[in-house]
Amino acid sequence: NNATWQCFRRVSLSQARRGRTALSMPGDHSTSQTVVVNGTIPPLGKGVAVGQYAEVDRIFTSKDIDLFGSVISDMNPLHQEWSVSGDDENRIPPEIQNHPLLRSNSSGTTDKLVHGMLVASLFSSIFGTLTPRAVYLNQSLTFAKPVYAGMPVTGRCTTERVRDWRRRKGGVVLLTCTTVVMDCQTKDLEYVTGTADVWLREGVPLGD
Repeated sequence: NNATWQCFRRVSLSQARRGRTALSMPGDHSTSQTVVVNGTIPPLGKGVAVGQYAEVDRIFTSKDIDLFGSVISDMNPLHQEWSVSGDDENRIPPEIQNHPLLRSNSSGTTDKLVHGMLVASLFSSIFGTLTPRAVYLNQSLTFAKPVYAGMPVTGRCTTERVRDWRRRKGGVVLLTCTTVVMDCQTKDLEYVTGTADVWLREGVPLGD
């Protein structure tokens, strides 16, 4: 199955990215963007097979990091912006001054580190957009490299195994996928890796 699919979902975000048209959700006056899931896993998993993939591009913003940290109550100073010069009240706290994940930029401040679980949420975004009613069974994660605010990344899920459980009571198709978040341009730098098992309630294996 060589077909390439695109699924669309509107979400409220702080900026449009990569030249895509900004859209406003009903009743929402903030800037929005269209999230596009590309790949060969067909919508709803109807015709799913080993080797198919689905992916989404994303740039996590400073606002994304602040909102996520507030929701989960993770106020780790690595997820905040600090002054490198150290001559004002926003100077780098002593507890992270020599931290290996602290990264400065040309504007004289530090880059905000994206929460690892926020980066990994791209996998949920893929399945929630491509196959509504999909249910996660498990997800393993390895955080290999840090992701900072403003970095373009790609989240990808690739099907490694398809199990047809439709004849069971409340049966479903169960996918085992490799999951990776990588550099958006070169695709050769991996930030997060892992595997996932996902139920597709409307899924149909290719050939059935």
